[in-house]
Amino acid sequence: MAIKVSRLSGKEQEEFATLWRMRPFEMTPEQKERWAYFSSEVDTQKYGSTLTYRRVGEVKSISVRGYEIEWENGLREQVSLRNAPTLIGYIVGQAFEAQSTYRGKNLCTLLRLTKIKQCKPISSMTNDELFGFWKSLPTTAKK
Repeated sequence: MAIKVSRLSGKEQEEFATLWRMRPFEMTPEQKERWAYFSSEVDTQKYGSTLTYRRVGEVKSISVRGYEIEWENGLREQVSLRNAPTLIGYIVGQAFEAQSTYRGKNLCTLLRLTKIKQCKPISSMTNDELFGFWKSLPTTAKK
């Protein structure tokens, strides 16, 4: 059974927090060994911060496992109905805006989608539209 971080000694909590912020390639062999110990003792999925933000997505497919969502940045993600029960009325191709909450060491574990509402799909800009938009942005550069 995993222990809570608060049950670690002060020095261990500090060490855990330091290792938590590091990527594996940044760790020394000793630090990797300590991280392996902490990972086996502490429920690392429950530890850490959460990140919540609004996103626009589109339902790409529906299966017994849930919905496959493609977000505005092109990332595809499998979402179960348990994590997003209000998606149940949505169909393939339907765009929506939602508040998504992530947790985990790399903030990559989807916890839930909330405040889901239908919206118009985001369309890509043509090169001319993009150039015009870029030129319309204010700048501090001297002309």
